[in-house]
Amino acid sequence: MRPRVGAAVTGAALAARNARYGVFDSGDLALHQASPTALLSAGYKAAADVLLYASVSHGEKSGGINLAVPGSGGVASMLVGAERANALELGAKSTLLDNRLQLNGNLFATVVHGYQSNAYDPVARSSYLTNAGDVRTRGIEVEAIVSPVRGLTVRANGSFNDASYLKYANAPCAPERGGTFCDLSGRNALVNSPRWTGNVAVQYSHAVAAGLQGYVNANYAYRAGTYGTLDASDYARIPGYGVSNAAVGLRTTNGVAWDVSLWVRNAFDKQYYTSLWNSGFGSYNAVIGTPRTVGITGRYDF
Repeated sequence: MRPRVGAAVTGAALAARNARYGVFDSGDLALHQASPTALLSAGYKAAADVLLYASVSHGEKSGGINLAVPGSGGVASMLVGAERANALELGAKSTLLDNRLQLNGNLFATVVHGYQSNAYDPVARSSYLTNAGDVRTRGIEVEAIVSPVRGLTVRANGSFNDASYLKYANAPCAPERGGTFCDLSGRNALVNSPRWTGNVAVQYSHAVAAGLQGYVNANYAYRAGTYGTLDASDYARIPGYGVSNAAVGLRTTNGVAWDVSLWVRNAFDKQYYTSLWNSGFGSYNAVIGTPRTVGITGRYDF
């Protein structure tokens, strides 16, 4: 593809338009992109109920062309480069205690070159796609599923993710720091990348009549604090939060599939933010999570 922006305006008229709107003659833009992917994996049965595995992978996300260039002049071209990721994972899966316990875990590491992310330009007061340097994520994930008695299942999982910029010297500066560019190299400041996440869920079901089963379930999900914008502003910090949900219901087990449940989401009416972004003039907007909600759901499969 070869789009051309502003090529019809030249000389004094172009300079006047640039000053007013922050645009420029892009010249001819061309993008030819191959995006190869590869995956190599291996597994080993360490025991009858324990599987060890490893994988190495490479993936790419093609680049593109922005529809506008930031008015601050921070981007010399409208082109956005490709994002390239190399990942390594080592893990184990097991089924123990006569299938009453499952334990899974893995270690992971990923390096991303040319990490693509949305940035905000305060001069043009618009968002644009950019290559936000090189990024590394590494950490651990664990999961346990246990059924201690008939009808009762407990699930728990958690993860630690050390996500940081390996190199990002020309990052946009947060309003409180001033300037045009800031160096975020080495900082744990990736957008929407909490260091800790965790989930716990409990479900119990029991026959209450022939072909009829009652059940109750509850779950809690936790997410540590993270940044909502690329500039890692203190004002764009999303605090950590946890949300609890629960439900009670009846369902059939005799082949006629219907299910009726009474549920509550965000049971303790926790106020939290799901996202946060630059809105111009040094301010930020946020989306508040759904407050406590109670409802009833009926389902019939045919």
